[in-house]
Parts: sequence; structure tokens; C-alpha cells
Amino acid sequence: YPVWQNATQFRVCQDSVSSELGITGIDACASGSEGLALLSADGIVTSRYPVTSTPTLLINGQKYTGQRTSEALRQAICDSIDTPPAECSAELST
Repeated sequence: YPVWQNATQFRVCQDSVSSELGITGIDACASGSEGLALLSADGIVTSRYPVTSTPTLLINGQKYTGQRTSEALRQAICDSIDTPPAECSAELST
């Protein structure tokens, strides 16, 4: 965690990881009109719901507080659907 507290170290780490993974365009998106619009939209959504941490999962506008396993999430999502699709019968791997 000390790296994120030092802007220079954080930047070096971020650039290194992005380069290793072949990820490009993050800075242009984040500081450009698209990134700012996404940030603004996110702020609007979080002001409507009881979001106090990240990641927060909302299912039909309700904050999900259950387990974060693939099966628990699948079940919670499928339980919130009036007519669940066939995929709700599938068993997920861990």
C-alpha cells in the first residue's frame, strides 16, 4: 500500500503494469471527455443509492450484502428476476 501514497511510485508502477498487459489509452480516457462523463455518471448513480464502499453491487436498486462467490452472486441475481433465464439453472465454477 505505500506505493499508492507516493504519486511518483504509483505512476511508475501503473505504467509498468499497463505496459506488461498491453493496456493503452487509460490516461487519455480518464482525463478526456469520455472519462469525465463516466465519472460524472458514476457520481449521479452513487448519490441515489447507499453506496459507501467499492465494489458495491446493486441488484434491482438494492445493495447486495451476501457472499462474493460466483454461486452466491448467480443465485442473488437469478432470484431477483421474475422469469429467470435458462442460465440461472447452470452451476458455476468457483
